[in-house]
Amino acid sequence: MDYMLLLSFLMLLISSCSSTKTLKNNEFLYQANKLEIKDRGKFQELGLKRNLKKQVKPEPNDRFFGVAPVKLWIYNLVGDSIPEKGVRSWIRRKFGQAPVIYKSFYAQQNKNAIQEYLFNNGYFNASANSSVNNKGKKITVLYSLQLNRQFTYDTIVFPKVKDSLTRYINESKSESLLKSGKAYKLKELEDERIRINAFLKNKGFYFFDPNFLIFEVDSNDYKASVAIDLKVKTNIPQNASQQYYINKITVDSDYSLNKLKENKDTLMVDNLMLLYTDKVLKPKIIQNSIMFNTGDLYNYNAYTQTLNKFSGLGIYKFTNIRYKQTQSDSTLLNANIYLTKSVPRSVRTVVRAVTKSNDYLGPEITLSYRDRNLLNGAELFTLNLNSSFETQFGNENEGGNSYEVGFDANLSVPRFIFPIIDLNKYLSEKYTPKTNLRVGYSYHFRTKYFKMNTFNLLYGYNWNETLTKSHDLKTINLSYSRLTDRTNAFEEILSENELLRQSFEEKLMLSLSYTYKINTSLSSDLGDGIFLTVNPEIAGQLLSLYNYFVRGYFPSSENPSKILGIKYSQFARISADFRWNKTLREGSMLATRFFAGVGSAYGNSDVLPYIKQFYIGGASDIRAFFSHTVGPGSYYPPDSIENNYFDQVGEIKLESNIEYRFDIISFLKGAVFIDAGNIWLLEPNPQKPGGEFNINSVFDQLAIGGGFGLRLDASVLVLRLDLGVPLRKPWLAANDRWVIDDFNLGSAAWRRNNLVLNIAIGYPF
Repeated sequence: MDYMLLLSFLMLLISSCSSTKTLKNNEFLYQANKLEIKDRGKFQELGLKRNLKKQVKPEPNDRFFGVAPVKLWIYNLVGDSIPEKGVRSWIRRKFGQAPVIYKSFYAQQNKNAIQEYLFNNGYFNASANSSVNNKGKKITVLYSLQLNRQFTYDTIVFPKVKDSLTRYINESKSESLLKSGKAYKLKELEDERIRINAFLKNKGFYFFDPNFLIFEVDSNDYKASVAIDLKVKTNIPQNASQQYYINKITVDSDYSLNKLKENKDTLMVDNLMLLYTDKVLKPKIIQNSIMFNTGDLYNYNAYTQTLNKFSGLGIYKFTNIRYKQTQSDSTLLNANIYLTKSVPRSVRTVVRAVTKSNDYLGPEITLSYRDRNLLNGAELFTLNLNSSFETQFGNENEGGNSYEVGFDANLSVPRFIFPIIDLNKYLSEKYTPKTNLRVGYSYHFRTKYFKMNTFNLLYGYNWNETLTKSHDLKTINLSYSRLTDRTNAFEEILSENELLRQSFEEKLMLSLSYTYKINTSLSSDLGDGIFLTVNPEIAGQLLSLYNYFVRGYFPSSENPSKILGIKYSQFARISADFRWNKTLREGSMLATRFFAGVGSAYGNSDVLPYIKQFYIGGASDIRAFFSHTVGPGSYYPPDSIENNYFDQVGEIKLESNIEYRFDIISFLKGAVFIDAGNIWLLEPNPQKPGGEFNINSVFDQLAIGGGFGLRLDASVLVLRLDLGVPLRKPWLAANDRWVIDDFNLGSAAWRRNNLVLNIAIGYPF
């Protein structure tokens, strides 16, 4: 009965919302525009329709889920005759949207825009008609399109070779965007001019401009094709057809608008003139960051690589390179590089909210000291003192509260430091590589279970291959963890599971790891693209070899080895995280993720260290299940939740997520999601029946959940609330695992056992 009353109230509220009540007598609401494409396959029509709709301006009022104009309702409820300041004005400005009024010229204007778009994309004989449907105070415009055939490229002719300019234009032909048989697109012709210009810029043609190239297009209606004749305009400036060389290189290493008139000291380093007021950075560092030399042919790529190199040093906040012709008839360019320094040293305090995949959430405070030029070679030294408090939301806070304090000291050197081989010559052409050294200590207190001291040492390298590809190699990743003050509850948990006890015992871990990342969204204006992280890791190999050469045998679980009296871990582990984001329309996006990981202990170890094992569930995982409450496989622990939080881990993990994200109003965004996955053991374990991995039963043992969420996106901080509902529980009997039919929102018991509210900071993936 209560639900019927609530539903009736909502229906009454909606019915009272009028989208046209603020319109004047001669005004009509521009409700919608529709496109109808005749004689076109549905699959072919889909992408074309989306692009054609972008040509129609203005767009009608936004609709929530494509149905209700919520923003317009809010605007009308608040009213338009209100003061410029105040709560009502703020609500209208932040959450409302003024009605889009239809103008009589919209139909013709948009029809012309559609026809122009079609013509520019090869539909030379297309036709478009518009009709206006007036229903009360609302207007819908229908655009009917007849496309006919789309013209394609036939022959593409490059200019005849008559000088060095046309010779290089012809040389670029193999990389042309224009191919016979492809659909004609004006945008592609424009991109081809830009491509040729970039090619010429890398061949010394500093003053060339893409506007100096023209395309003559000859169409053939019978064949529905076009012949393209590329030509260089006549009477282009003489300097546009000449190649230029680098003459003198001057670097102002302390450039500032406030220091333009200062007398600066001069230092010659080979052919480089260095100007400075305070010689802080070693000249060799500056010289190695310049990717061109006196006498080199001007090259645009060398210009951008030099900018990247100086930016990567971290000591300069601005870099500007200006080229100037030495004389009006000369083919020499003087290169002037202006470097503006960042603040060399700083102290800052950072307070932030942190959320983890195990459902822990809380504040973290970091006090940080930073020196950008510790040894006068642009070395970045950072000392961090941090503390945090975290509590676990949901799952009855079975892990207790968590406190952590610690420090870490980091030294990042902007070049490869590697014995014998100079890797800087091979791996750092475009970007500045980093050699990293880190030492740290942390004290962790889990209130219900234990205290833990952790020491770590790291030495490695990271570098960018391109804008979208990066590498991170940790050649030495040493850590030592020791548990103290174990509670009786935790000792009881360990006593019931020998493998779990071994995963927590005092150990030394020396590993070699590598991370390869691809992130194509960095080159996308919309943030679309793929994100791939592959992370292989091996541990204990060097220590095992040391044991063999010193003691004469390779260690095993029956005959383990120790270093300084401490047993060390030996394992191999690899994980891959693949994500794909696609903007569907303005304000909505499809986000997907697939994760796979596997790890195995061997040699000196029987079990993976606990921090290297996989678990599933939680705010950034399968959100319909609490963290550490699924798996492995079809296993379901018989004991209380408290005694199984640490035990539900595995050596294999598969996970897949799909999420539709959309704008609601202003900074409030929504999402609908489905998550699936599980963890497994490599070998059968009598204490966890059904937990071992079997390729034939993987899909049958997937946990699946769905739900919806809200995000308060304030740019600098995203507060996320996701409500998840289990759809499939892998621990139930084989024929009863789908639990969709059990959905009963009216039952308090069902809600208590199935609804999972996740509170987190940031997006899940």
